[in-house]
Amino acid sequence: MILNKACFKTKIGTLYYLWLDKDKDPVISALTTSKGWMDDYISILKRDDDSLRVKDKRLSLLETAINAYLGEGMEVSGLRLKILSGTRFEQRVWKEASQVPYGCTCSYGDLAAMCGRPRAARAVGNAIGKNPVMFIVPCHRIIKGDGSMGGFGSGPELKKKLLALEGIEF
Repeated sequence: MILNKACFKTKIGTLYYLWLDKDKDPVISALTTSKGWMDDYISILKRDDDSLRVKDKRLSLLETAINAYLGEGMEVSGLRLKILSGTRFEQRVWKEASQVPYGCTCSYGDLAAMCGRPRAARAVGNAIGKNPVMFIVPCHRIIKGDGSMGGFGSGPELKKKLLALEGIEF
């Protein structure tokens, strides 16, 4: 299994992603706005940049889905995903966060309850902050219990834009 790295331009800037070449279709492993974060993620996985390959034309589905989301507000779907990092709890948080529907929000506390740990809102916030696949696991939809926006790894302005794109104003 070889981890590959590529990037593409969007209206919010360059997005960096990691993917696994498995079977016929690429499997997305990470997606972020920060190249530095991506390099840290690769280090965590104990991989080196020798696995970098030329971007595969099969990845146009990812680029099309993300650009449709950012341009037309269409939900990101239909992508194969395999997250290679995270504790069992973080993986559970990311799985539950994936269930928050387009155009809706969920509080850190509610997400903690969905994970079976109703008192773990802070731990959920930490897990959301480590989400390696923005848009696909829509961590921007997770907000504070008081209804305020909360944090976002790529910055509050981007979170605000993404929520507005889905019809949620702050």
